[in-house]
Amino acid sequence: MEYFEYKVKNAVSGKVAKGIMTTDDLESAIDTLKRRGESIVEIDYLKDFMNLRKLSFSLSTRISKKIAAEFYTMLSFMLEAGMSLHESLITIRDSSISKKLKRLSSVTADEVRKGEALSGAMKKSGLFPHASTEQIRAGKESGTVTTALKRLILKTEKELEFTGKLKNAMVYPIII
Repeated sequence: MEYFEYKVKNAVSGKVAKGIMTTDDLESAIDTLKRRGESIVEIDYLKDFMNLRKLSFSLSTRISKKIAAEFYTMLSFMLEAGMSLHESLITIRDSSISKKLKRLSSVTADEVRKGEALSGAMKKSGLFPHASTEQIRAGKESGTVTTALKRLILKTEKELEFTGKLKNAMVYPIII
Protein backbone atom coordinates (compact mmCIF):
# COMPACT_ATOMS: atom_id res chain seq x y z
CA MET A 1 0.00 0.00 0.00
CA GLU A 2 1.22 3.44 -0.93
CA TYR A 3 0.31 6.71 0.76
CA PHE A 4 -0.82 9.64 -1.38
CA GLU A 5 -1.37 13.27 -0.53
CA TYR A 6 -4.03 15.01 -2.60
CA LYS A 7 -5.78 18.30 -3.11
CA VAL A 8 -9.19 18.20 -4.82
CA LYS A 9 -12.02 20.53 -5.71
CA ASN A 10 -15.60 19.35 -5.26
CA ALA A 11 -17.55 19.69 -8.50
CA VAL A 12 -20.84 20.50 -6.76
CA SER A 13 -19.85 22.81 -3.89
CA GLY A 14 -16.57 24.12 -5.31
CA LYS A 15 -14.79 23.56 -1.99
CA VAL A 16 -11.11 22.67 -2.05
CA ALA A 17 -10.08 19.84 0.26
CA LYS A 18 -6.78 18.21 1.16
CA GLY A 19 -6.27 14.70 2.39
CA ILE A 20 -4.25 11.52 2.59
CA MET A 21 -5.29 8.16 1.18
CA THR A 22 -3.84 4.69 0.77
CA THR A 23 -4.12 2.68 -2.43
CA ASP A 24 -2.02 0.23 -4.40
CA ASP A 25 -0.76 2.74 -6.96
CA LEU A 26 -1.21 6.26 -8.32
CA GLU A 27 -3.74 5.22 -10.99
CA SER A 28 -6.11 3.66 -8.46
CA ALA A 29 -5.82 6.77 -6.25
CA ILE A 30 -6.82 8.94 -9.21
CA ASP A 31 -9.70 6.58 -10.07
CA THR A 32 -10.98 6.65 -6.49
CA LEU A 33 -11.00 10.44 -6.37
CA LYS A 34 -12.72 10.69 -9.77
CA ARG A 35 -15.41 8.20 -8.67
CA ARG A 36 -16.15 10.47 -5.71
CA GLY A 37 -16.88 13.28 -8.15
CA GLU A 38 -13.81 15.31 -7.27
CA SER A 39 -11.65 17.20 -9.72
CA ILE A 40 -8.00 16.67 -8.87
CA VAL A 41 -5.93 19.79 -8.32
CA GLU A 42 -2.78 17.90 -7.33
CA ILE A 43 -1.83 14.42 -6.17
CA ASP A 44 1.57 12.99 -5.25
CA TYR A 45 3.24 10.41 -3.04
CA LEU A 46 3.21 11.40 0.62
CA LYS A 47 6.40 13.17 1.62
CA ASP A 48 7.03 12.28 5.22
CA PHE A 49 9.82 12.87 7.70
CA MET A 50 10.49 9.72 9.76
CA ASN A 51 7.04 8.30 8.80
CA LEU A 52 5.27 10.48 11.37
CA ARG A 53 2.38 11.43 9.07
CA LYS A 54 1.90 7.82 7.96
CA LEU A 55 1.81 6.70 11.58
CA SER A 56 -0.74 9.34 12.58
CA PHE A 57 -2.88 8.50 9.51
CA SER A 58 -2.86 4.77 10.30
CA LEU A 59 -3.75 5.44 13.95
CA SER A 60 -6.63 7.72 12.99
CA THR A 61 -8.12 5.18 10.59
CA ARG A 62 -8.25 2.26 13.01
CA ILE A 63 -11.69 1.01 13.96
CA SER A 64 -12.77 0.15 17.46
CA LYS A 65 -14.06 -3.27 18.45
CA LYS A 66 -17.49 -1.74 19.02
CA ILE A 67 -17.65 -0.42 15.42
CA ALA A 68 -16.38 -3.76 14.09
CA ALA A 69 -19.04 -5.68 16.04
CA GLU A 70 -21.73 -3.35 14.72
CA PHE A 71 -20.45 -3.80 11.16
CA TYR A 72 -20.37 -7.60 11.46
CA THR A 73 -23.88 -7.67 12.98
CA MET A 74 -25.45 -5.48 10.31
CA LEU A 75 -23.71 -7.32 7.47
CA SER A 76 -24.69 -10.74 8.83
CA PHE A 77 -28.32 -9.67 9.22
CA MET A 78 -28.52 -8.30 5.68
CA LEU A 79 -26.83 -11.30 4.09
CA GLU A 80 -29.20 -13.65 5.92
CA ALA A 81 -32.12 -11.57 4.62
CA GLY A 82 -31.00 -12.37 1.08
CA MET A 83 -29.41 -9.07 0.06
CA SER A 84 -26.34 -9.13 -2.15
CA LEU A 85 -22.98 -8.32 -0.58
CA HIS A 86 -22.49 -5.02 -2.41
CA GLU A 87 -26.08 -3.94 -1.74
CA SER A 88 -25.64 -4.76 1.96
CA LEU A 89 -22.46 -2.70 2.22
CA ILE A 90 -24.09 0.26 0.45
CA THR A 91 -27.11 0.03 2.77
CA ILE A 92 -24.83 0.04 5.83
CA ARG A 93 -23.01 3.08 4.42
CA ASP A 94 -26.20 5.00 3.72
CA SER A 95 -28.07 4.15 6.93
CA SER A 96 -25.25 4.53 9.43
CA ILE A 97 -24.85 7.51 11.72
CA SER A 98 -21.23 6.77 12.66
CA LYS A 99 -18.68 8.36 10.34
CA LYS A 100 -16.22 5.52 10.93
CA LEU A 101 -18.83 2.89 10.06
CA LYS A 102 -19.77 4.84 6.92
CA ARG A 103 -16.13 5.04 5.87
CA LEU A 104 -15.54 1.37 6.67
CA SER A 105 -18.49 0.15 4.61
CA SER A 106 -17.74 2.59 1.79
CA VAL A 107 -14.14 1.42 1.40
CA THR A 108 -15.20 -2.22 1.54
CA ALA A 109 -18.07 -1.65 -0.93
CA ASP A 110 -15.68 0.00 -3.41
CA GLU A 111 -13.40 -3.03 -3.38
CA VAL A 112 -16.32 -5.47 -3.66
CA ARG A 113 -17.68 -3.48 -6.62
CA LYS A 114 -14.29 -3.90 -8.31
CA GLY A 115 -14.75 -7.68 -8.05
CA GLU A 116 -12.84 -8.38 -4.86
CA ALA A 117 -14.17 -10.99 -2.40
CA LEU A 118 -15.30 -9.73 1.02
CA SER A 119 -12.17 -11.03 2.73
CA GLY A 120 -9.93 -9.41 0.10
CA ALA A 121 -11.82 -6.12 0.41
CA MET A 122 -11.45 -6.22 4.18
CA LYS A 123 -7.73 -6.96 3.86
CA LYS A 124 -7.16 -4.18 1.30
CA SER A 125 -8.92 -1.63 3.50
CA GLY A 126 -6.32 -2.21 6.21
CA LEU A 127 -8.94 -1.56 8.89
CA PHE A 128 -9.66 -5.13 9.96
CA PRO A 129 -7.47 -7.51 11.95
CA HIS A 130 -5.77 -10.24 9.92
CA ALA A 131 -7.54 -13.00 11.88
CA SER A 132 -10.95 -11.56 10.97
CA THR A 133 -10.19 -11.39 7.27
CA GLU A 134 -8.90 -14.96 7.29
CA GLN A 135 -12.01 -16.17 9.11
CA ILE A 136 -14.22 -14.51 6.48
CA ARG A 137 -12.08 -16.05 3.72
CA ALA A 138 -12.50 -19.51 5.23
CA GLY A 139 -16.24 -18.90 5.57
CA LYS A 140 -16.49 -17.92 1.91
CA GLU A 141 -14.58 -21.02 0.80
CA SER A 142 -16.85 -23.27 2.85
CA GLY A 143 -20.02 -21.37 1.88
CA THR A 144 -20.79 -20.20 5.41
CA VAL A 145 -19.98 -16.49 5.44
CA THR A 146 -22.88 -15.67 7.77
CA THR A 147 -21.68 -18.31 10.25
CA ALA A 148 -18.18 -16.82 10.13
CA LEU A 149 -19.68 -13.36 10.73
CA LYS A 150 -21.62 -14.67 13.73
CA ARG A 151 -18.41 -16.14 15.16
CA LEU A 152 -16.70 -12.79 14.70
CA ILE A 153 -19.61 -11.04 16.44
CA LEU A 154 -19.34 -13.38 19.45
CA LYS A 155 -15.55 -13.05 19.60
CA THR A 156 -15.66 -9.26 19.40
CA GLU A 157 -18.41 -8.98 22.02
CA LYS A 158 -16.45 -11.24 24.40
CA GLU A 159 -13.34 -9.09 23.87
CA LEU A 160 -15.38 -5.96 24.63
CA GLU A 161 -16.82 -7.55 27.76
CA PHE A 162 -13.38 -8.66 28.96
CA THR A 163 -11.92 -5.20 28.31
CA GLY A 164 -14.76 -3.62 30.31
CA LYS A 165 -14.19 -5.99 33.23
CA LEU A 166 -10.47 -5.33 33.13
CA LYS A 167 -10.99 -1.56 33.22
CA ASN A 168 -13.41 -1.90 36.14
CA ALA A 169 -10.90 -4.06 37.99
CA MET A 170 -8.20 -1.43 37.45
CA VAL A 171 -10.37 1.40 38.80
CA TYR A 172 -10.70 -0.11 42.29
CA PRO A 173 -6.96 -0.04 43.17
CA ILE A 174 -6.71 3.50 41.80
CA ILE A 175 -9.54 4.70 44.05
CA ILE A 176 -8.05 2.95 47.12
